[in-house]
Amino acid sequence: MANREAQGYKVAKAQGILRSLTSEVCGLRSHAAFLGMCLFVILSGVSQAADKIILKNSSVIEGRVIGEKNGQIIIELVGGKGTMGIPGSDILKVIMEKPEAFRKAEEAFRKRKFGDAIRLYNEVISMCGRTEWGEKALMGLGRAYTETNKEDDACLVFRRLVSECKDPDIRCESRLILGRISIGRRMYDKAKSIYGEILEEECSGKYLAEAQISLGEMCVAAEEYEKALLNFLRVVVVFYKQDAFVQKAMLRSGFCYEKLGDFLNAKGIYEELLGEYPGGKHAREAREKLNKLDDKRKKGEKR
Repeated sequence: MANREAQGYKVAKAQGILRSLTSEVCGLRSHAAFLGMCLFVILSGVSQAADKIILKNSSVIEGRVIGEKNGQIIIELVGGKGTMGIPGSDILKVIMEKPEAFRKAEEAFRKRKFGDAIRLYNEVISMCGRTEWGEKALMGLGRAYTETNKEDDACLVFRRLVSECKDPDIRCESRLILGRISIGRRMYDKAKSIYGEILEEECSGKYLAEAQISLGEMCVAAEEYEKALLNFLRVVVVFYKQDAFVQKAMLRSGFCYEKLGDFLNAKGIYEELLGEYPGGKHAREAREKLNKLDDKRKKGEKR
């Protein structure tokens, strides 16, 4: 069955998917929750230029929240058009640009100033709470903890994201990191369980493909080459749009075929890899493996 799966497929080229640069600040459940966030933002001095207030009737108002009066949220309209009051119960959600504190946190992370990044991500989390920007800040915080070898703190953050986050991609990315940490701690059963949970999510293909490859690599480490091969071939067949992972899976499939003594299929998949991705990341290694297989064949013929 595995041999048949390895033959005859053609790998489709991936198309980049751009993610929106603007994110929802919150899907508000109550007037009190909304007002509390607004007042915090105002007192913190965070810029809210070009906020978009979306009402439950689908109307959109652009402005800046400046306060509350008689049960209404006061909006300063763009373009100096004055102010208006909107009942808090009429507001569905608010969309705003990336918080300045988040920008600074990202910059600090890029410069490897992880202490500053941790402080700034915590500021965003305190301000935004369980919103999209709050979730992104939590992800950044977890990464910063990982970079500073604070794995216990990182695990707490990523577990929180898994249990609370609405975005399936963030949940899956958090699980991937938890899986790596578990492998580093030799908690292999835990890692397998985590990767299995990812495969049950409806998230981006890149996370699913990475989880499948990770399961394959764990099987390789345990010298379970048939199971590993099935995991790698599944990436090639099911997640064919994920070029980077497909290339790695094809290379690792060839390795498994070699370990199983199936040199014909190993040769076939290496050739397929070179044919589909001649300038790819794993092309050089595939050529080297092909050359070694040819050398083995020639030596066998001489005997």
